[in-house]
Amino acid sequence: MSAGVRPRMSRFTLAAVTAAVVLASAAPAAAPDANVFTDTCGLITQAEIARAFGLKDTVKHSTLVAEPGNPSGVVRNRCDAFTWRGPKPTNDKRKRESLLAGTLARLSMQTWVPDETPQAQAWRARFDETLKRLRGAASDLFLKQLDGTRFLPPRFGAESAVGFSAVQGRTRKVRALWWSRNAKSLVVIDAVEAKGQPTVAAVKQVASLVVSEFFRQS
Repeated sequence: MSAGVRPRMSRFTLAAVTAAVVLASAAPAAAPDANVFTDTCGLITQAEIARAFGLKDTVKHSTLVAEPGNPSGVVRNRCDAFTWRGPKPTNDKRKRESLLAGTLARLSMQTWVPDETPQAQAWRARFDETLKRLRGAASDLFLKQLDGTRFLPPRFGAESAVGFSAVQGRTRKVRALWWSRNAKSLVVIDAVEAKGQPTVAAVKQVASLVVSEFFRQS
């Protein structure tokens, strides 16, 4: 072939290239997950959880309880974690022993946000009812059954917040709720430690990161 002369593309090659271009232009771009911030596990690192409880190591696991597009109109996520120092407890018995010894803490964080679909109206309509039920359940458990106390944590960007703390046997349990009626969004954080540990302070430390970022994005 002489210099400066381009090779001709066969009609089969040309057809294949044309089809590829058409398919590429027709394929929709992957939409970003608008609800990615609902995963509280992603809003705090393992090291930050450990630091909040004065411990060293953390394992966390995220569960999408209600996925986008479901008929309820709400996206719900749960993040479960435990944090410890010393040898890693490998079964429930050792975790319980570490918990009572003050070298392990359990943390659970849940979020509810409206879905990015028309079904979200169903969630918006029942948000107040759900909030009332969750607050009532927390009040009944901590104040009536466990003879605990109520406290007001910082809002960290939410419209309102309430917390509960109680001793049960050799452990201290804490539950705190943050919500926005305007955004129809809700965060609930639970923690359990050995009796005598500053669990309320630990929950506030976690919330200063998680709740602040959650309501900043919601």
